[in-house]
Amino acid sequence: SAGVDASGSYYVAVTSASSYNHQSGEYGVKVSASSDLGNVETEDNGSLASADVLTDGQELRGQLSTYEDLDVYQINMDQEGMIAIEFDAPTDSSYNDYFWVVLYDDDGNMLAGQSTGKDTSFSAGVDAGGQYYVSVTSASSYNHQTGEYGVTASTSEVLGNTETEDNGTL
Repeated sequence: SAGVDASGSYYVAVTSASSYNHQSGEYGVKVSASSDLGNVETEDNGSLASADVLTDGQELRGQLSTYEDLDVYQINMDQEGMIAIEFDAPTDSSYNDYFWVVLYDDDGNMLAGQSTGKDTSFSAGVDAGGQYYVSVTSASSYNHQTGEYGVTASTSEVLGNTETEDNGTL
């Protein structure tokens, strides 16, 4: 499935995956449309400016159409605190990393990230309110995965004993 953020004409194309494995049998295509996006990403969400907004604690589902696809999600924080990211991978591999999941600040600075082939989670403390972003992309062109993933961001105004980012200068 795919979410779109504007009305209009959209097209479905069917092609052979390769000339080596071509099948000439009959196939069918069924398309359904709904005005309810539910919990799926919209395209194009491949930049900070076009990011889909993640509601605190609610999962959005997405998929990477090509190894060059980039999905970006926005998280809004009212004040300093903690951002926890949960990634639900369609794969379960400790051997191959299919996805690169990264948390950025509004200036595009990486705060935390994971390269993974299975479900993962990570968190980062942030020292100010504002907009933060999670991106999902392929870890490599060789191990591209088109299955549907899920991403959830949970926020807390409590830092506890967690460092904040960016604290990398003296």
